[in-house]
Amino acid sequence: MGKNEIRIVQGIGRGLRKDGKDNHLKVIDIYSKLTYYNTSTKRWNDFSYSGKKHVSERRKLYKELKYPFKEMGVTIIDDKKT
Repeated sequence: MGKNEIRIVQGIGRGLRKDGKDNHLKVIDIYSKLTYYNTSTKRWNDFSYSGKKHVSERRKLYKELKYPFKEMGVTIIDDKKT
């Protein structure tokens, strides 16, 4: 859907109008958490500030507009060193 608030709302509205029958739309909003393991410090470094910031703004928009939404977390690659 992107980062722009107007485009998000327009995209959802377009999706709702396309069906013409049901007032229901399923939007899957995906963002990534980019991390890497630093072998010298033996710590995971997080580079996902921008992704977390934008998804947080979209979450706030969904709440303000009273869109029902459900959050789910999925780990695609889990390579944590212990």
